[in-house]
Amino acid sequence: MKILVVDDTSTILDVISDYCKRWGHHVITASDGARALECCRAESPDLILMDVVMPIMDGFEATSKIRKLMGRNWVPIILLTALDRDQDLVKGIESGADDYLTKPINFTVLREKVRVMERISNIQGQLSESLKRLQDYRDRAEEESRLAAHVMGRILGFRQINDSLVTYRVLPAVHFSGDLVACAYTPKGELHVVLADATGHGLVAALNVIPIAEIFYDMTARGSPIANIAIEMNHKIRKLMPRERFVAAVLLSVDRERETIHVWNGGCPTALFLGKNGRTLKNFNSSHLPLGVLPEKDFDSNFESYSYSSSGQFLTYSDGLLEAENPHGVPFGFASLIKILPETKETERADRILSALRRHLGNAPQLDDVSLVIVKCDTTHQST
Repeated sequence: MKILVVDDTSTILDVISDYCKRWGHHVITASDGARALECCRAESPDLILMDVVMPIMDGFEATSKIRKLMGRNWVPIILLTALDRDQDLVKGIESGADDYLTKPINFTVLREKVRVMERISNIQGQLSESLKRLQDYRDRAEEESRLAAHVMGRILGFRQINDSLVTYRVLPAVHFSGDLVACAYTPKGELHVVLADATGHGLVAALNVIPIAEIFYDMTARGSPIANIAIEMNHKIRKLMPRERFVAAVLLSVDRERETIHVWNGGCPTALFLGKNGRTLKNFNSSHLPLGVLPEKDFDSNFESYSYSSSGQFLTYSDGLLEAENPHGVPFGFASLIKILPETKETERADRILSALRRHLGNAPQLDDVSLVIVKCDTTHQST
């Protein structure tokens, strides 16, 4: 090690330095605390043997200033002192010293203390190197995440939802959302909406919903019914993804001319059709397994239909909403959602739901992606 020996008595300084050199260490010296501080700036020693009673700047002050100078770079400091009162020793430790040895110095004890500090210093060096590697890894991971988030955003968000009939919110648990919300019109003017919730969250879950988006937009543009879209989505996910990676989804088709909606719910929480007062007029329970679970021969594409005689709203959401837990482990739950709906205006429901969710979470982390979609279904036949 590079050892800095600090003492205002030249004889003691020479003797300690000589012993340290015999033990195989490189030695630099200083005759007072101020010069010791200068040596630390210039030499960055691995260990400091610090006398306490010195002119200009004593060992206590020098130790304190060295600690501030070195910051997070820990350097062990052993005080060498003729003071043996408990309060002096406590003062030395409080100033930042790691150990002490009273004078006259027992060089056998000093050698063992140096060896201990050398082992600790080596461990500290290994930890510092490991932390540096971890920081480098984190920096690379964050840069890759930023790039991946940009690419995923371009892939999944290349058609922004800008429709007066559709209100949606997506709250990712991490950088990437495994939930997808998309809407588009068929050539005949039917509105198609999909909410998809891939297994897990983050980048892996986000990758699962890429084929969902592509199929949804392409088949809707060709006028395919949601039953056919569900079949193709299921086929594609089984073809591309591992078996444990499936996607819960709600597919909605709104025919405003006939005032009818068609709903396919595979693995998502109960979707709702709400009247003007926010009361539930129709439940659309999950009657199918998520996309990607069943082979094509066993897949059921049948959907539920509902005719609305008065204006209302269709509401669907991912399970991240209901399962979000507060600091006491209590989930948000379906009852909390139902309570909010009749208490809010139609135009404010999405934001009121998320505000209630945030209050429920408190300081607890959001562990899963949360998404919701509200689709206005009116009987006025007004164009969008």
